[in-house]
Amino acid sequence: MSLGQFLDDLVDLTGGTIVTFTPVTAVDKNNQPTTYGTAVPYATQIGGPVKYMHRESAQERTSSQTLYVFTPNQISAKDKVTLPSGYDGTTNPKIAQIDRQTDELGNCYTVIYLG
Repeated sequence: MSLGQFLDDLVDLTGGTIVTFTPVTAVDKNNQPTTYGTAVPYATQIGGPVKYMHRESAQERTSSQTLYVFTPNQISAKDKVTLPSGYDGTTNPKIAQIDRQTDELGNCYTVIYLG
């Protein structure tokens, strides 16, 4: 079974919600996004708050929501995320941290902590 087939089967089991990610294509001199590319929809499982260890501050934090994105594609913390309507808070929350979960074949899925 290929990774693509596995991820498709996983989405079928989890009832994934479509979340849109718009990749950053340019940043300014302060490394802040200035331009974004074409939005890409991904099947995502949206979970509630989760405690995680923030890599930059080395402190335990709690996400406002946690996204489990079923794609081997890279997602950046600078990308813009758009949640479907019906979720508490903003539809464009800030990405606080990204953890890629891998197996022996490479990137399998991505966990995104929203802040």
